[in-house]
Amino acid sequence: MQQQFDFNRGAIRPIQCLSDGWEMLKGQYGAFLGVLIIGFLIILVGACIPLSPLLPPMICGIYLCLFAMMHRQPFNSSTLFKGFNFFGQSFLASLVVTIPIFVLSIVMQIGLGGLGAVVDTLKVEKNPKPEDVLPILFGILGFLAGMYLLIVAVALVLGTLTAFVYPLIVDRKLGAIDAIKLSFRAVMANFFGVVGLMILSQLLIIAGVMMFYVGALFVAPVIFAAWAIAYRRVFPLQISQPVSQLGAPSQQAVWTPPVSASKAGLVLTLSALAIVGLGVVSFAGIGYFSYYAVTKAIEKAEQERKQREIYATPASTPYKLPTPYQTPTPNNPSSGKTMSGVLNGKATNLPKPPYPAVAKTVRATGAVTVQVTVDENGNVVSANAVSGHPLLRASAEQAARQAKFSPTLLSGKPVKVTGVIVYNFVAE
Repeated sequence: MQQQFDFNRGAIRPIQCLSDGWEMLKGQYGAFLGVLIIGFLIILVGACIPLSPLLPPMICGIYLCLFAMMHRQPFNSSTLFKGFNFFGQSFLASLVVTIPIFVLSIVMQIGLGGLGAVVDTLKVEKNPKPEDVLPILFGILGFLAGMYLLIVAVALVLGTLTAFVYPLIVDRKLGAIDAIKLSFRAVMANFFGVVGLMILSQLLIIAGVMMFYVGALFVAPVIFAAWAIAYRRVFPLQISQPVSQLGAPSQQAVWTPPVSASKAGLVLTLSALAIVGLGVVSFAGIGYFSYYAVTKAIEKAEQERKQREIYATPASTPYKLPTPYQTPTPNNPSSGKTMSGVLNGKATNLPKPPYPAVAKTVRATGAVTVQVTVDENGNVVSANAVSGHPLLRASAEQAARQAKFSPTLLSGKPVKVTGVIVYNFVAE
């Protein structure tokens, strides 16, 4: 069965691969980390070019270094650059993953442009209400999150199915199509092991990113080494046994990496779970308190808006102040009363109205006009606020009732007069 399929089935133990990869790196971790840094920098430069053409040969070069390390052979940066010998086939194979992601990225950009056009067409006020803006914001964020998750899911699925493509091109000298087909078959035959190792790899990367991104760089050698171990377990190296003393012909044998007793894989897995768990709890806490703060701010803004609507002065024809005080004459009595103007200057005692506490909370200010009737003795017998902020009117009316005026004489006789008292409220 092994010759028919040319690979082993059920040969991957994810945590054991991490442990064996750690053991393989002993004594050469620094050298391999240096090679990875060079490779990552070249990949980063290549990422500026569509379809990232420099990534496939660098991955091939990294596997060349890993295979050399696995067989106790020297390697350096020149070994890394030998990956360009496989540029054509590795780049063609990479298109299986990069083209779908590239297309989805274009779709996301088009969607963002469409959302921007929709937002521009909305007639949003200069100072929009939070409840009008938040649905648009959440819609944009939801679209971005959905597209990002879709791209990640597609990349993970295709990346998993092509997990053995690059080492097959390097190790077996296969073409792009043959390497993809064989990788698909080998992955499906070792499905749970490959998926488990993929999950552990992503877990270690996430934990490394949470450690200020630097941690991801230091766990990368272990991840690459684990995948090299997994590949060699699935595709054993065929070697020739030496010729026997009896002159028997050499025979082909297979070689796989030795299984170590190291617990490094378990330690790395538990550490990554602890870091990711702590990060998830922290982000959940920050998200909850942020949501709580935003909700409270929206509720407060809504309450203030409703309060302003309730206490807003009705839109009506403003009360027109009478002309300045005119001396009463016998020709303008009205039902025994004489009409007058502003009476502030005629008061002998004009108490100052208190500033209501409820008015302070909404910072209500401005002038309040109170129409009053003064009897023959100069006492205010009625007071009615006719303009001004509703929260200030009661205080103004109360102060107006306590005002005192000199009696107004008409033809030598005291008469009732009507007029207005104007109070100006200023925020304290």
